[in-house]
Amino acid sequence: YQKYAYLLTEQVVDLDPLDVDTVRARTEAYLQAGTEIEKLTCTVLKYPFFELHCDEIIHTLSQQAYHLAFTCLSTVSVSVHDRSQAVLTEWQETHERILSNPDDEEELARLKQFMADINTLKTKPLMATTRHIHTQIDMLADFSFEVESDVVERAFSSFA
Repeated sequence: YQKYAYLLTEQVVDLDPLDVDTVRARTEAYLQAGTEIEKLTCTVLKYPFFELHCDEIIHTLSQQAYHLAFTCLSTVSVSVHDRSQAVLTEWQETHERILSNPDDEEELARLKQFMADINTLKTKPLMATTRHIHTQIDMLADFSFEVESDVVERAFSSFA
């Protein structure tokens, strides 16, 4: 049981939700620890003068491992929620700017310059961010972690 004692003090505070590989590895490690703990068959340790019943520690350690995994996935879910909204908003603002009617020649020149630079300034970065959001959603799905349907809809409507 000492092998899993770290679970009692560990916290998920330094997790970067954008680093999908690290989140995946940490989540898998926590879930594996929880599963290994639950598989421990020794629920009673017998010593010469006493017995140590381990059911409660097994339960506590496994639940803590699963809680840490859930915290990792929740952090990514919040990131997906916030980023999908920001990307969709930026796509909509870009679309509105393109369709706007300039009031004078100066605005027209700025709009033409914006449209000339749109691929590098907006399209490519937003497409990369949207793809990364999809990667995050795929990772959450791999762990059967539910993502709100409106978040998924926003992430996919960003491509529309």
